Amino acid sequence: ANTESHAKAERLAEEQAALRRVATLVASEAPQTEVFSAIAAESGRLFGLEEVRLVRYVDGRSGLVVAASGSSDQFPVGSRVSAEDGTAASRVLETGEPVRIDDYSASGSPIAGTVHSIGVRAVVATPIHLEGRLWGAITAGAQQEQPLPPDTESRLGQFTDLLATAVANSEARSEVARLAQEQAALRRVATLVAKGAPPTEVFEAVAGR
Repeated sequence: ANTESHAKAERLAEEQAALRRVATLVASEAPQTEVFSAIAAESGRLFGLEEVRLVRYVDGRSGLVVAASGSSDQFPVGSRVSAEDGTAASRVLETGEPVRIDDYSASGSPIAGTVHSIGVRAVVATPIHLEGRLWGAITAGAQQEQPLPPDTESRLGQFTDLLATAVANSEARSEVARLAQEQAALRRVATLVAKGAPPTEVFEAVAGR
């Protein structure tokens, strides 16, 4: 009992340290790609998941891989994955809930053969919600024969919360920058008007702003 308790304490300490490292990146406003890559690497290492992919849903039929961790070159960053063929990512898109597939070879998915070819047997996927909408998912595969621990989805979900915060912060910064540029353009046009510039010059400034 003492040994198991000590092992659990060490596991929780490692998990919290990993979450702090990612949280520090988010707080320092690191680029999205850096945060995404850190989450993929940290979650894979912590949970013994050999292949981790962060997928952003781009429409109702596919997702875009925005970060990857693992030795396989299948589904690299920038590739599209179908969300209509029974994959873990497609099930998350359909339900908005965490998903697990303990035996991918029996899933009936058209890409089951591809997944099996890289040694992945079990997959879990956790949704990433952003301001009430389903933004994407973390999909993670393991090569072990035994089922993944029952709390894998909830533990993985801690990283999705940080990822959602990083995306929200980035979008907020982009919106602030856009508004600042818009106001600067309006000031430039207003200055021309105040100076009594010819209408053609004002019209050209408006068209070019």
